[in-house]
Amino acid sequence: PVSVVTEENVEPLGAPRQASLLAVLLMNGGQGMRTEVLADILWDGERVTDAALRVTLGRLRKRLEAPGHSEIFVRGRGVIGLDLAPDDVDAWRFEASVGRARELRSAGRLRRAVRGFEQALDLFRGRPYEDVLDVAAIASESERLMQLGRSVELELVATLIECGEPLSGAERADHPRVSFEADIVADEQRAGLAAVGLA
Repeated sequence: PVSVVTEENVEPLGAPRQASLLAVLLMNGGQGMRTEVLADILWDGERVTDAALRVTLGRLRKRLEAPGHSEIFVRGRGVIGLDLAPDDVDAWRFEASVGRARELRSAGRLRRAVRGFEQALDLFRGRPYEDVLDVAAIASESERLMQLGRSVELELVATLIECGEPLSGAERADHPRVSFEADIVADEQRAGLAAVGLA
């Protein structure tokens, strides 16, 4: 679910419209979005008053901006954005970790790449934005991240094999970050490597 993590606990937002607003802003990298575009996405093209978006934003700000803390919402004329660091959002951290792990793998630094893929998958805890999938744009982003997560599982297995780890079926079953689909691909890759060795 779309949640806020504090030093004390993890608190799901709960209110669907507020969670959807935050999710859409996060999907846009926190960059400013015009209020009419936000309203069109959140209300699926229905005509709504400016007040409806202001009320949703106001309630969300109350939840996120504790007294004494810096504001995270940036507002301009007809624009709303977020002032967040890259490490403040799990989805952003996940994609950044994947990018670094892929660079390491391309550079031949396989052990470090394995650790990078594992760290990325540690941030992947089920379907992203699962509580606000009724918004079409969010559902599309959720599916993109799911596909990326599956791809990273496969890349992790492939990198482990490139490191020379045979990864038997039992070992893969015990690996906390390897799914059934990645397990099948690992068998195919090992069979391909064996065929090359026999050629």
